[in-house]
Amino acid sequence: MDLRKFFGDDRYAQLSAVELVEADDGHALATMLVGDDHLNASGFCQGGAIYTLADFAAAAAMASCGQLGVTLTATVSYLRPVERGVVTAIAHVVHNHRRVPQVKVEVYDAKKRLMAVMEVTGYRKGE
Repeated sequence: MDLRKFFGDDRYAQLSAVELVEADDGHALATMLVGDDHLNASGFCQGGAIYTLADFAAAAAMASCGQLGVTLTATVSYLRPVERGVVTAIAHVVHNHRRVPQVKVEVYDAKKRLMAVMEVTGYRKGE
């Protein structure tokens, strides 16, 4: 499966300005261009937008292992407020269980500062 094409067709990701850069062998890298539409009343990127980026990267990392997965549970820690610009999520499958994989995602701003961390428990329906 061509993961860049598959995830490129994700309409919500398109709406959110999220793009898959790479996905292979249990890891994925995705970016989001934070613009005015992503900002909350405080002038920072809405936490839900960061969640969307990290969740998208986690799904791509799971799929890069050969089988699609969805998020069963996720815990995100927001470490710093995110401003406008490119934000990058790097996801790694830390336990590639056939049904319940575990993924760690780190989100960085353009200055390469760690902005958020997400721990994901995925679910794979099976074949």
